Amino acid sequence: MAIYPYQTEPLTDFSVNANRIAYEKALQVIQSKLGETIPLVINGEKRFEGKLSVSLNPSNHQEVVGHVHQADITLGEEAMQCALTAFESWKKVKPQVRADVLFKVAAILRKRKHEFENQIENH
Repeated sequence: MAIYPYQTEPLTDFSVNANRIAYEKALQVIQSKLGETIPLVINGEKRFEGKLSVSLNPSNHQEVVGHVHQADITLGEEAMQCALTAFESWKKVKPQVRADVLFKVAAILRKRKHEFENQIENH
C-alpha cells in the first residue's frame, strides 16, 4: 500500500469529448433511477420499513427523485448497535489495511464521479 499526498480532485474538462460523453452516460443512469424506492440498510440488509418520504427535485417540484425509507428511533437504535458491533472487529484491523479500503473507495468514487455530480446538482 502506498500513501499519496493529498490533492483535490481536478474539475472535469468538458472541452474533452470523452468527458462530455461520460457525463451524458452518467446522467442517463441517474435519470433511469428516478422514482425508485430506497431502503434502509441495517447490518448490510436492505430494509423496506420505517417512514417513507418522497424526495423531490428542488428545481422541479413535479419530479420525484425517489422514495426514501427513514428509520424511527427503534430502527435507528438497531442500526447503531450493529455499527458498534462491527466496530469491535474493525478497530482491530491494521491502519494500513483500513487506509487501503479508503483508497479503493476513492477509486470507485472517482470512476463514478459524474453520477455523483449529477445527484448533487439535482438535490
